[in-house]
Amino acid sequence: MVAKAREAQEYFQNEFGVDLVLIGIDTMSAAAGWDNENDAAQVQIVMNHLADISKATGAFVLAVDHFGKDISAGTRGSVVKEASADVIFATLGERDEEANAVLDLRLKVRKERSAPEGTQYPFEARTVDMGRDTDGLPLTSRVINWNVERLKREKPKKRTLAQTTLVEAFAQAQKAKVGMNGTEVGAVSEDDLREAFKERYQQYKPDANRFAISAARMRALKEMEREITHGTIGGVVYWWWVVPKGGP
Repeated sequence: MVAKAREAQEYFQNEFGVDLVLIGIDTMSAAAGWDNENDAAQVQIVMNHLADISKATGAFVLAVDHFGKDISAGTRGSVVKEASADVIFATLGERDEEANAVLDLRLKVRKERSAPEGTQYPFEARTVDMGRDTDGLPLTSRVINWNVERLKREKPKKRTLAQTTLVEAFAQAQKAKVGMNGTEVGAVSEDDLREAFKERYQQYKPDANRFAISAARMRALKEMEREITHGTIGGVVYWWWVVPKGGP
């Protein structure tokens, strides 16, 4: 690799008058050839080689790797990878299953030996048309746009005990199909919802009296009025979810 890097350096100098400053390896696991990337000794040998290449060429060696199943645990395989690296960049995003897309793309500095860590740089990966290949098939690539602002994503508020109890009570209570404004919905009568709420709430707070339980239920209904609504049919009050797919 050092020999190839020096050839590239000579070519860049002769053709463009610039130095070789970056060597990319994609992916490290495919290039390393180790038998077990969890073997610290094998991984250390590879990391030492990457450091030697950087020293010999003066270029920054960027090895691409992947997270394991638990992102918080870092890259997959031996911890020697991250321990030996001088800097670690993580490309992050939030998967939107409904849109089949990855949103909130950003590059995060996870590790830096001589600078602050944790800085994040939002970006957009725009698809561009690259014409067609020799078979006439369309070719595309990506252009990274760093001139973007990261959108603030509000985390959903955690439900209170009363709200959680109401959700569970609605799921537990007997449903009835009722027609409301020309639409048939699965609803729960006021009496059934009250009894189910009482039963569930007492499981969380066995010492709660009926006044406290009633107040908690009314509070939850008020706080969740955008999600659950009610109506009277045949003199009976029914409650049902307003949100799609039958509730949260």
